[in-house]
Amino acid sequence: MEHSSFFDFLNNELINYNSNGERISLPLSIQLELTSLCNMHCKYCYNSSGVKDNNELSIDQWIIVLNKIIERGGIFQCTFSGGEPLLFPNLNILMDTLYKDGTSFNLITNGCLLNEEQVIKFKKYNWNWIQISLDSQFAEIHDYVRGYAGGWEKAVNGIKILVANNMPVHVACVVTKYNLYNLKEFVSFCKSIGVTKIRFSEVLFSGRACDGKLLLTAEEKDYFKKTVDELMLYNKKEQDIKIEIATSYREQLTNLKKYAPLSIIIRPNGDVKIDCVLPFVIGNVKEESLSKIWQNVYSFYDSKIKNEYIDNALQGEIKVKNNFDPDIVFKKEVK
Repeated sequence: MEHSSFFDFLNNELINYNSNGERISLPLSIQLELTSLCNMHCKYCYNSSGVKDNNELSIDQWIIVLNKIIERGGIFQCTFSGGEPLLFPNLNILMDTLYKDGTSFNLITNGCLLNEEQVIKFKKYNWNWIQISLDSQFAEIHDYVRGYAGGWEKAVNGIKILVANNMPVHVACVVTKYNLYNLKEFVSFCKSIGVTKIRFSEVLFSGRACDGKLLLTAEEKDYFKKTVDELMLYNKKEQDIKIEIATSYREQLTNLKKYAPLSIIIRPNGDVKIDCVLPFVIGNVKEESLSKIWQNVYSFYDSKIKNEYIDNALQGEIKVKNNFDPDIVFKKEVK
């Protein structure tokens, strides 16, 4: 089935209606941004993470949210992110709550806080992947763009611990002018430490990257795509490491206009968003249940304000910058 046909199937047969012809009550998956606190200060962070928000949900509030989700039938998978999710106290309590209901997990982390004890605790859960951010085989480049001296060494150590424990570790590499011309060598390095999957991505126009300083030029984008295509072709034959290229900012915008969302994001303060690039909040779990908020997704998907924003953004006209300017709170449009 082609990519577009697959998403059309999901929208027509799965996202909009269940087997009884009713709207489904929850998304297929959720991403929990547990905290905005982070031990790094990445120059391109799409979330502008760093300092803890005083309005963040407590562990008790998160458990209430998760129990309500389970009461409504649960979700297939949950992704934990931040900020840095390993800075959130009692992460394992949240995982246990969903694990008992059969949920599988993903984790997005910079890897600096991973240790043997933590990984052993993780081993009991059903993991799809654990993603570690690593931007270069050179410590000075990684530490510079991520604003954290010693971060490279800790991230590599975290990767090695995961590999040694047979955990499904993936590396996420954000491509900038600082590492663009060393991608082939970077892949070789990742192989040498046991990595079996790398996901390359461009900088998203969001958060701290809204200053545009780390965005690739058209010429650099062409080189990036050509290089990654070559790496994907070569390593597909070798079958020793899988290489992916993440959906670009423009592709994400296009998909958000065409396809209804499969998942949602709950931010540290309880705000609910459908993605990482649009500055729209469709509800807050402190004020209403996620199942009620999810029903608002259909109105948002068809809304004039969302589609006009995407059309303007695709033309380079972005008046409200995501995770940089205050979010737009979506109100259901009266027809």
